[in-house]
Amino acid sequence: MQSNFTVVTNCNRNYLWGAYLLTASLRYEKNPAAIHVIAYDFSADEVKLLEQFENVRVVKPDNSNPRNPTNLKPLALLTAETEYIGWFDSDTIVIGDITKYWIPPNGSFQSRFRGPEEMTSIYRKKYDPGEATGGVPKRILDIWCKDVGENTTAATKTTCTADNFTFHRRHLDFIKRWYEQLNKIIPAEDQGVVNNTSFAYRQTDEEILNSLMAFSRCAPQFDGRYLLDKDPNAFVLHFGMLPKPWQGWQKRFLPYYDKVLGVVEWAASAGYKTPPIPPALQRKNKSKYQLKAVRDQAFENAKSIARRVLRR
Repeated sequence: MQSNFTVVTNCNRNYLWGAYLLTASLRYEKNPAAIHVIAYDFSADEVKLLEQFENVRVVKPDNSNPRNPTNLKPLALLTAETEYIGWFDSDTIVIGDITKYWIPPNGSFQSRFRGPEEMTSIYRKKYDPGEATGGVPKRILDIWCKDVGENTTAATKTTCTADNFTFHRRHLDFIKRWYEQLNKIIPAEDQGVVNNTSFAYRQTDEEILNSLMAFSRCAPQFDGRYLLDKDPNAFVLHFGMLPKPWQGWQKRFLPYYDKVLGVVEWAASAGYKTPPIPPALQRKNKSKYQLKAVRDQAFENAKSIARRVLRR
């Protein structure tokens, strides 16, 4: 299985099922990408569960680094040797044949850039009174500019997501710069995926990345064209927030229930070993988890309405 593309991810053993689903979904779709999984605290048997698939390499990292794996993405990406490289979070799966979309349309860098409405929602509490919304708040841009210390005019005032993106390997120097900036800004401790006490870097790794996209001289060319979510038959699906499919189900992901379980069932029928299959990934429990997901969403909606009423 040969390809000019490597999919890279990293995770600890809490995301074993996530890494397994990502790997199995790529092979289920006959996707030829090399796959690198940087696996923290995996047992030898858990490593074998991933490496049983063709062209999968499990890398055992230096566990002395205290940072959360999300802040070690750049180190994981540096293990790839192909012309094009993609980062896919370990809670993503591939649906359909994405090979015609994974090469960046501009040959440089591809990620999903947010529109004004989404930007306003994300930063709604951080705009100054009277400030125009729809982009990165000025106070955050000022912090990013000072911390990066390179360009003084922002190349972009929106942000891209860091759950999946692809780029040409000529930008590996930028990936190294990303790691340098993470080490400079983020304390050497496991803060988790987000740090709610940080004004400019709440989304730790992602906002460091975007500070560099805005102000670094070595930032890759980008044009906002993102193809990995446009084709309803071929896309990358990110299971953001909790619970993950191997723990339970969110209502918004129920339309993909059969797709996810199809990957699990294909792997087993094709002779691949699976981790112990949790109840949420057993088809006999479909109705139970569908009902729970609907109830959980209704409860969250009710809480949201109550908070808005109390703020009046």
